[in-house]
Amino acid sequence: MFISVIICSSSRAQSLGQTLDTIFVPGNLAVPDWEVLVAYGPKETGETEICRKLDEKFPGRLRYWLRPEQGKSGALNSAFAKARGDVWALTDDDVIVAPDFISAIRSTFEKHAVDGVQGRVLLECEGGRPTWMGDELSRWMSERDYGHKAFEWKENLTGTNMIIRAGVVRRIGGFAPELGAGAVGFAEDSEFSTRMRKAGYRLLYIPEILIRHRLPADRLTKASFRERFFRLGKTEAFLTPLRWPLWRFGLYSFKTAIFDALQSFWFLGTGKSGQAVLKQCHGYQVLGTFWQYVVFQRQGRRRDPFYKPQTEPE
Repeated sequence: MFISVIICSSSRAQSLGQTLDTIFVPGNLAVPDWEVLVAYGPKETGETEICRKLDEKFPGRLRYWLRPEQGKSGALNSAFAKARGDVWALTDDDVIVAPDFISAIRSTFEKHAVDGVQGRVLLECEGGRPTWMGDELSRWMSERDYGHKAFEWKENLTGTNMIIRAGVVRRIGGFAPELGAGAVGFAEDSEFSTRMRKAGYRLLYIPEILIRHRLPADRLTKASFRERFFRLGKTEAFLTPLRWPLWRFGLYSFKTAIFDALQSFWFLGTGKSGQAVLKQCHGYQVLGTFWQYVVFQRQGRRRDPFYKPQTEPE
C-alpha cells in the first residue's frame, strides 16, 4: 500500500512549513511507501523554498508545485491527478500531525474493508477557546473528537483529516471547483462526502489517525464566524435547488434573520452567549443563501446540485 498525503496551501508559508515539519518526523519516516504532495498558490509567498529544503533533506518524499489558478478544489483535483498512492490523506496547511500519522493510516486500511475515514481532529485555539464557542461552532471549525473507539461514520468527512481510497475519486469524480476556499468558500468536502455515501461507500471514524487543527485569534472572533456562516449560506444555494419563487424565499429569509436576531438578544440578556452567537450565525447563513440565489437569477443560470469534475491519473 502506498499513501499520498495531500496539502493545499494559500499564502500561509510559515504555517505550511510547521505542518510539514510535523509530518517529517522519525515516527513517520520509519514507515515505507508514502509521499507528500503540496499544491500552493495562486501566489508564491515562500512555499517553494520551504519545500525545496525538505525535498533535499528527504529526497523522493515530497512533490510540490505552484498553482496560479484560484481555488482549493481545483488544487486538490490537480493533486489527485499526480498522486501515486492507493490511499489519499487530505489535510490542511495549519495542522499538527501526530508522529504516528502514517502508520495509523496504514494500519487502518490493512485491518478494515473501508473506503473513507474520518480521523480525529482536536482544536488548538490561540489565546484559548472562546467561552461562547460551543460544540456546534467547534464542529464547524472541523473538530471531530468522539473518543477512543472506532465506529461507522454516517456524517460528512472534513477535509482537515479525511482519508479516502484513490479508486473512489476515479469512480465518482473529484471535488466541485465551484465550492471550497477560493471559490464560494466551503463544503467541497461535504459535497464529495455526500456523493460517497450515495454511492454506498463505507466510512469509519478512526481516532488513532490524529491531527490538531491550529486556529489563530483572528478566526475566533464573532464577526469572523458571522462572515463565514454567510458564505456557508451561499454554498447551500449551490447544493440545493430553489423550490419557491425568489421573492417568497427572500421574505422567508428576512423574517428568519429578524427572528434569529431577536432570539440572540434574548440569549445575551440571559447570559447564554454561545446560543446568542449561534443564532446570529444562523441568520447570516439564511441571508447568504438568499443572496446567492439572487446572484444566480441575475446570471440567468443554476448549477447542478452535484457537480462531478473529471479527474484521471497521469
